[in-house]
Amino acid sequence: MIPPLAPTFEAALRDVRAQQPRFRCLAATKLGEPPADRRDEAVQGLLVLAKDQVGAVREAAYESLGALAAMEGLATLQEAFDDEHMGARQAAVLASGRIAAKSEAKRS
Repeated sequence: MIPPLAPTFEAALRDVRAQQPRFRCLAATKLGEPPADRRDEAVQGLLVLAKDQVGAVREAAYESLGALAAMEGLATLQEAFDDEHMGARQAAVLASGRIAAKSEAKRS
């Protein structure tokens, strides 16, 4: 079977609410690399995906929030330290570290 292609940014925004988890996972990954003028939309989509019922989707969303250094998602990431999905927990901790490091670098 041929794996699905990475979605465009527009498709990723749409796929935040896709029925199939694999499309929501791909959306979470793509939203971690938004066009410069669409960052806020990406973060909002990732915050939705961070509450997904599927652990792998949450994991991808946490990773992308970290990649964007999205302070807006820090509280969500900290809540996820207790996530039932091990990969999601690890991604939340790492993403929080990335956000804290970027925040500290900005202050220096």
